[in-house]
Amino acid sequence: MRTDFLERMGLNQRSLAGRVAVVTGAGRGIGHELARALAWLGAKVAIAEIDSETGAATEQLIRSEGGEALFVQTDVAGERSVTHLKERVEVAYGEVDILVNNALVTAFGSILELPLAAWDRTTRVNLRGAVIGVKTFLPGMLKRREGTVAMVTSAEGMGYAAPYFASKTALRSLAFSLAAELGEDSGVSVFIFAPGMVDTPGLRESLSEMPRRM
Repeated sequence: MRTDFLERMGLNQRSLAGRVAVVTGAGRGIGHELARALAWLGAKVAIAEIDSETGAATEQLIRSEGGEALFVQTDVAGERSVTHLKERVEVAYGEVDILVNNALVTAFGSILELPLAAWDRTTRVNLRGAVIGVKTFLPGMLKRREGTVAMVTSAEGMGYAAPYFASKTALRSLAFSLAAELGEDSGVSVFIFAPGMVDTPGLRESLSEMPRRM
């Protein structure tokens, strides 16, 4: 992991000391690197990942780099699963200060071709999962009048991956709505993080599928 850009921003390995962060979908790709970056900055990071292999590997890597990390197998679209996540994190680290809604799934095919089940699954994880995360962790932030919620979004629509782009655009709108409801005096900040084209396992899977579709 490159840390020079963090240092150029005036950040260091104590910048988030004492903070507790939850990153959903942190088993690989952007979520994986966000978890590593937050840990490098001193935060105790909970890896909310449905895949046990990648989630455990991320935890092990962060610990090997000197950071604090806890993997909790989580289905972000399930209320009970996210409640379990909250309970595990609070026992291990205390209340959550930072929530990064990053978990995602996608489906490839034309709008007419894709079954409704594919739309439902994508929306369930990408959008419903973020709503559950906010409803679970935001109350504690508001009570303490301090916290951060970040939504990892994407671009506008693109052919043959409509469920993904539609749900990510909705996530951007959700962030604006949340910020408007919280106002400036809540102590909670809402960020939209749109990293653009990043070389991740997910992107490579997309690039193997999209040209054939197009």
